[in-house]
Amino acid sequence: MAWTILSSWFFGVFLTSLTGTVSCFFWKLLEFVMEKKKQFRWIVFSGKLVIIFYLVPVIYLYIYFSEMLIANNTYMYTMVVTPVILYSIVAAFLIWFVGFCVGILRYFMQKQNLKLFVSCSVPADLKINRIKDEIEKRLALKQSVAVRFNSQCSVPVVMGVRKPVILLPEQEYDQKKLRIILEHELMHVKHRDLFWKHFLYWISKVHWFNYSFKCLTDDINGWNETYCDRDACYGEMAICTYEEYFDTILENARVKPTEKLLFTMYLYENKKGIKRRMVRMRHYHASKELRKVVVALLTVCFVGVSSVTAFAAGEGMLKGYDALTDTTANKLTEADVTNDVETIIPPGTDIGIIEIEVPARTRTYMDWTIPGDTGYRTGPFWVTKGKKIATSALISPGNKFINLGIIEPDGTRRQVSGMSAVAHTFDVNYTGGYCVFVENRASSEITVQLLYEAQ
Repeated sequence: MAWTILSSWFFGVFLTSLTGTVSCFFWKLLEFVMEKKKQFRWIVFSGKLVIIFYLVPVIYLYIYFSEMLIANNTYMYTMVVTPVILYSIVAAFLIWFVGFCVGILRYFMQKQNLKLFVSCSVPADLKINRIKDEIEKRLALKQSVAVRFNSQCSVPVVMGVRKPVILLPEQEYDQKKLRIILEHELMHVKHRDLFWKHFLYWISKVHWFNYSFKCLTDDINGWNETYCDRDACYGEMAICTYEEYFDTILENARVKPTEKLLFTMYLYENKKGIKRRMVRMRHYHASKELRKVVVALLTVCFVGVSSVTAFAAGEGMLKGYDALTDTTANKLTEADVTNDVETIIPPGTDIGIIEIEVPARTRTYMDWTIPGDTGYRTGPFWVTKGKKIATSALISPGNKFINLGIIEPDGTRRQVSGMSAVAHTFDVNYTGGYCVFVENRASSEITVQLLYEAQ
């Protein structure tokens, strides 16, 4: 039972990752167009919206509710999970879980490294703190940010969500360039980029197997840098020109960061990144940015197209799953049935064994251990007239005799008998609630893998 739940959860993670990948693909196409048009506001905003598709299990919910039958205001799940599919998902879950645990371990190691890194720093002097306070006030920051010198720091860096801190290399700073450095790092705090860095990290550990999310994370972090560049050079409170700004960053780029810490935002990370930022900001004009209303409309269209595509992918996934179910289910039905002739038992007939109902309204695959001279049956599920109920059972040990059948709405029992492997498809003559049952006719305990489906 526990493995079934965990496997179902992982299946949802996998399908959600697929949804996110589809949305990310559309976003990358639009990003290319919008970058040419310098529409940075929309790119930054919509990029973060894509994350929703990696969180909300759209396809999983679509498949889940597509396989529901509704009767008397009650949902009955009819999706088949064959043993082969179940075991495959369990194996995939175990692999995913190992990768997830490695990510969690790395998180705690990095947090410890950050604490050690910050512990090697000392508070900045009063002059620097005054400049920092002026910028904080001008940017209307709601929290105070500490500034410290660090002997191990090669490039200015900001870190921390609840208690952010800026670390500066120990050197003399020109006042103008110091303002630019602090402006850039404090802009990250204002935009809550460090929160997004943490948030993306945790989601990436869930989707560690999906390369598309890594690409999305890198893109969002890169656009967060660009957005800070935009506000520092062209925003309403810009304090420098494009040339002055990137001259300061390029001066720091002479020293490549020697430390690689998670959950931090560096003034400069690599040559490729700084070149991309400079190209994006060249010839930028804030007045050409789309208005917020237009940005909102474009975003609604983007979400709508992504959702429709996700549902289409869900339909395709459902058909693929049905085909896979048919393929794997055949492994159960290929075995010979000892007696394929239906036996009909009228309602109220004493069948001579103890019968126990096993609630199973959300599963159509059962793994039962049935005591001797005992029968197990499922809870009722709704089937309409004209359909069929396909059943199959694997018995262990294979020399034990069972009855496999259905109970009709009026209580009539229809069954076939056999050993080792038993399979039969029952015609549905009446609309109503049906149960599937397995009777152990032996005196000793048996294990039964039961698969049934309303078709």
